[in-house]
Amino acid sequence: MSRPRLLLTLLFFMAVASVGFLAHGGNWYAAYLRYMIFLLTGCAAALFWRRIFGWVQKISIMAWSMGVVVLVIMVILLPVSIESYIVTLVYPALIGLLVLGTPVSHPGVRKFFHSSSVTYCGKISYTVYLWQQLATFPFPGLSPWWTFLFSLGVWPFAHFSYKFFEKPLILFASKLSDQIKQRTSVGWSEKLWENR
Repeated sequence: MSRPRLLLTLLFFMAVASVGFLAHGGNWYAAYLRYMIFLLTGCAAALFWRRIFGWVQKISIMAWSMGVVVLVIMVILLPVSIESYIVTLVYPALIGLLVLGTPVSHPGVRKFFHSSSVTYCGKISYTVYLWQQLATFPFPGLSPWWTFLFSLGVWPFAHFSYKFFEKPLILFASKLSDQIKQRTSVGWSEKLWENR
């Protein structure tokens, strides 16, 4: 259990460092640490899942809904100067709670999140994230309506990108990995046989 605790300690110091960079104008460093905090919070949740599952499972759908409302209000209404700190200190835990809370315990919400359309959106979400950066870039002289249309177009584009580019590469990498594992296994077997 020492490694999971080490991860929590690392998360704490990364949050402190990110806030410190924000306070002294180091926005790039603060943002980089913030991204790492989001990723590592998910890792920590996985490592401590047996401990937190019982507690998370008891969260009512009302409390979960209020958490969603609070998150949306903060994103929309908080000034950027304040939200920059909230993003680092509150969002990782709050978003983790929303993702791991009611969706895994309430039958109706779980059914929605396990539906084929929602799970597929989750599957291509990283592709959407990558392409939306191009679609939402503030090109000079471009009408906001074009940005809106580009943002809508990201979804079908991500679908075809995943189907015809990423998925074949994933399958190729999986086969290559299996071949490497098989060769390694055969190599170890031969060495063990020679050492007899």
